[in-house]
Amino acid sequence: MHALLRFMLSLLIGLMCAVIAGLLLATPSPAQAAGFTTADSWTSKDKGGHALAGAAIASAVAAATASDRAGLLAGVAAGMGKELADMHSTGHTPSWKDFAATALGAAAAVQLRGLCITPTGISWSARW
Repeated sequence: MHALLRFMLSLLIGLMCAVIAGLLLATPSPAQAAGFTTADSWTSKDKGGHALAGAAIASAVAAATASDRAGLLAGVAAGMGKELADMHSTGHTPSWKDFAATALGAAAAVQLRGLCITPTGISWSARW
């Protein structure tokens, strides 16, 4: 029960951080000043891809380094790098919402890395 409580608390903290980051990143004037668009939809098809990419990168780095922090930073850095590349590529538009989706995917992967879903139930462990 103690592990489940820790899991729920860490998930809540991670979600609160993601919401705060999303609010900070969604301010239109700095985004527009930097050349990032805020006109794209939160429900567009590419947001799932951004979230999955962030989750995959964060999971791989966290597993390789045994550090959640390194995994999260790698996922967030990959999202920012992709949007900065879009800024300098013809035909691509950088998006704060794409970056936020990538960062949220990375945060979710790091928070849920001990989750195990099997045919007999769901469990969570602090170890891999």
